[in-house]
Amino acid sequence: MTAKDYFQDITPAQKSAGMQRPAPQKPVAPVSPPPAPRPMAAPDDYSDDVEQNIPIHRSQEESRGIRTIIAPRSRPGRTTGNVRENLPPSGLRELPSKQRGKWWLWTLAGVGVVVVVGLLLVALRPTTVTISPRLHAIIFSSGSVYTAYPAQSAATGTLAYTVATIDLQDSAQIAASSTPVNTQPAKASGSVTVYNGYSASSVKLIKNTRFATPDGLVFRTPFEIVIPGRKGSTPGSVKVTIMADQTGDQYNVGPTTFTVPGLSGNAAMYKTIYAKSAAAMSGGATGGGVTAGVDPATLSAAVDQLKTDLANKAYAALSTQAGSSSAVLAGLVQLTYAASPTTTQMPGGTIRIDETVHAVAPVFSAVALGQSVGSAVSADVQNEDVTLVPGSGFSSALSGQQPVLGTDPVQFSLSGQGELLWTVDASALQNALAGKNQGAFQAVIAGFPGIEEAYAKVEPFWKNTFPSNPADIRVIMTTPKAGQ
Repeated sequence: MTAKDYFQDITPAQKSAGMQRPAPQKPVAPVSPPPAPRPMAAPDDYSDDVEQNIPIHRSQEESRGIRTIIAPRSRPGRTTGNVRENLPPSGLRELPSKQRGKWWLWTLAGVGVVVVVGLLLVALRPTTVTISPRLHAIIFSSGSVYTAYPAQSAATGTLAYTVATIDLQDSAQIAASSTPVNTQPAKASGSVTVYNGYSASSVKLIKNTRFATPDGLVFRTPFEIVIPGRKGSTPGSVKVTIMADQTGDQYNVGPTTFTVPGLSGNAAMYKTIYAKSAAAMSGGATGGGVTAGVDPATLSAAVDQLKTDLANKAYAALSTQAGSSSAVLAGLVQLTYAASPTTTQMPGGTIRIDETVHAVAPVFSAVALGQSVGSAVSADVQNEDVTLVPGSGFSSALSGQQPVLGTDPVQFSLSGQGELLWTVDASALQNALAGKNQGAFQAVIAGFPGIEEAYAKVEPFWKNTFPSNPADIRVIMTTPKAGQ
């Protein structure tokens, strides 16, 4: 049966001038609706060898002659023959429009987050001020002599000093010789802390002051002691070395409390000035035994090295004790070593030697010492904070006789090279810059004569004023360049 051409049947007749209207057609029997389309075969039934029927459906506009063609659907990813369906020519599957829209939204959101984070990082960067302090190089002449006076008697405008003391003990081991020697009687020794709860001023104890144990054993100090005064209810204290009054191992006593018999005439002082040991005394021997010997030259060299090491340790300890705002000059430290070291045989054929040192030093204000030196070398340091920085070959030494520290003036000389370093108050600089416009930076820096060079970086970059909170301004000190 031949299919009827419906398109022709519904095409309206053409009108033309001079043509007769055609005679009416006979009524046409109603057209039966086309048969229902045959269900599409399952994707698994597709084959290159079978012709595929494409059903044609009429829409509601069918009366106007429009056909709607719907291609058969297939499952994503299934192929007919060797060709993947629904893929663009490139072979990549196109994303649905909704998914493409979401992808662009996520991309824009990610870019926005990156931009916001970047702006936050820039906005949170601190404002920095980088400065280089002034520096004045010095070459000391051998004839330069300085004088310092005890703090309690120093006149205004002069260099003053206080006294710091420390006791240290160290030991070394040396190889024993093959020749045995007789042991000699020896005195025990050890460290004690002497307390002054009597007065707010310092108390001086003379050399050989006695310290007694509760059992009546007497020890003495081989040097003078200056005990700092108490602060409120806290006694002043100083650590020193004492030595037994007699030889014998009975003086190797454990930790205990010592009284000062020489103060018994003053009940208040006798009760509040005393000493305590944290470790046992050692080295006491009665003698008469036999022990391994040691070569005298080897022993002397070992003792000298031990003393040198103790001197260096004493200087470092005194500097730490004085603090960063004070200065101790190594050449002015007075060192007193205990009596001949005792020798003790150790396992493995070695001899241990012990040495104790009592160190006393004048302590200066670092700024006062710098100003004194600056005035002597004609540097412009009046009323400015400067400190002395030792350089190549720098050394210090006492001039004249050794003074009694705490009582006598101290005269000393400096040699070698050094530098005067200006101190810049970073906190004061932060306060001076807080809230100021960038244009005022140079004027503010001019008010700090200790600054040689300065650079500022205000953050974030779109601001032209320093933060109003001084803590938000970071001050960076750089290594200064030596000036003349």
